[in-house]
Amino acid sequence: MRRIRYDLTWRRAQVAAMLAVWAAGATALGWRWADRPIQLGHSLPVMPQRVAAVTEKINPNTAPVGSLRRLSGIGPVKAQAIADYAAAHGRAAFRRPEDLAAVTGIGPGMVERLRPYLVFAEKDN
Repeated sequence: MRRIRYDLTWRRAQVAAMLAVWAAGATALGWRWADRPIQLGHSLPVMPQRVAAVTEKINPNTAPVGSLRRLSGIGPVKAQAIADYAAAHGRAAFRRPEDLAAVTGIGPGMVERLRPYLVFAEKDN
């Protein structure tokens, strides 16, 4: 019986082709990872260019923390403080922009910056 010998060495063209296939696969996986949707429970990054594009007015009495964070100068701690203050003092804790100054960390300057983006009247259902 005759034995068959197999040549298991790789030629340069085969190595180059395998590296190209590997690089293409790694690139595709990288794009897929970078384009993944944000899942529930993950916080959204606040980008200044998106904050500047806020067109809707926010009611600090009823807004969730995520909406409050979209406001310029409001980070996670201040947004939580506003939400906690509104929860502790009822749905009408803030009747005008100046009332926000009662929240720790918010001064008159910030109240003036936030004024164009705030609404205090309840919408009729």
